[in-house]
Amino acid sequence: MKTLKKITLVFMLFIGTFAIVACEEEETSTTVSGDDCADKIEALVDIMLSKSDALSVNPTPANCEALKTAAINVLKAAKNCANGVEYEQAAQAWRDIDCSDFN
Repeated sequence: MKTLKKITLVFMLFIGTFAIVACEEEETSTTVSGDDCADKIEALVDIMLSKSDALSVNPTPANCEALKTAAINVLKAAKNCANGVEYEQAAQAWRDIDCSDFN
């Protein structure tokens, strides 16, 4: 249960970081942007939420790993779409979650 709380905290921190970035003024950059980018992130977030639901219903190491992978995929997409996303810190927080706690 302690790990589930940690995962929830990391998820909330990620959402907060992404919300702040989304609210910043747009700057000229070489990153991908536009509706395609937002659609891709939205699709990846939907996948991540389904993995989170699966972990809540069946807390296993495999479901935990699936959630971690989905979260990192969202972070990678956000990194390519927006300036200022702290990809490495957020991704490392997800990598540091010990899914063996779900055995």
